[in-house]
Amino acid sequence: MESTSSADTAGALPVSLGQLAVAYGFMLLSVMAIWLFEIGIELDMVWASLRAAVQLLLVGLVLRWIFAANLPLLVFLAVSIMTLVAAWTASQRMHRPIPGMFVAVLVSLLSGAGFVIVQTTWTVIGVKPFWMPRYFIPLSGMILGNAMNTVALLGERLQSEVSSHEKEIEELLSIGASPKQAIAPALRASLRSALIPVVNSMLTVGLVSLPGMMTGQIVGNGSTDTAARYQIVVYYMITAGSTLSASLLALLTYGKFFDHNSWRLVRETYTSGAS
Repeated sequence: MESTSSADTAGALPVSLGQLAVAYGFMLLSVMAIWLFEIGIELDMVWASLRAAVQLLLVGLVLRWIFAANLPLLVFLAVSIMTLVAAWTASQRMHRPIPGMFVAVLVSLLSGAGFVIVQTTWTVIGVKPFWMPRYFIPLSGMILGNAMNTVALLGERLQSEVSSHEKEIEELLSIGASPKQAIAPALRASLRSALIPVVNSMLTVGLVSLPGMMTGQIVGNGSTDTAARYQIVVYYMITAGSTLSASLLALLTYGKFFDHNSWRLVRETYTSGAS
């Protein structure tokens, strides 16, 4: 009996430029819907959609070259660039700029997410060599992307928590509490808020959505069981990378809110008000 679909044996169906144009028509339809409500982000959506398309097409070409070259130097260079962009993006999302924040975020991502990325391919999946680009780069992107969002949320929330509980922190300092003790409630609340999206995504996965890696393997005619197991690994590693990176950033950052001579709060680090 003949197969009813060429995708059953040939993997994912190719997508032509014409099909991309049709898909973009739906994108423009959403822009029109936004325009009717006069929200004012129509041009932002158009720009973002065009930029995303260009970026992804270019990345596809670069990855094809890296996969063909199969050189560890190129793989680590690509992941290093990804990490630098992630650190820069996360550090720029703060309500108020904090000196040294980019370095703190970079160290946190390298130590937390970087450790998890290597262990994912080396220990969990058992890829040989562990830097094999077809595994290492996509997994790095997923783990780094989620860790970036988590540390960005942590930074934003920590500034808000310190601003909201400024008096309580100052009172604790005045009765002899150390800066770490005084800011501990704000750190806990910030970490909790930053990790909620990661936890929520695990609670609803499979029930509400099929994640990217699992969908990609299924569309590519991979085993659904294997796709599910890979996605479980990815979710666990995303959670680990995000948690470790955010925890490290919390430890590296809390001291930046205090003057190291007087151990008083530095208001410029969390508010635009006058000191």
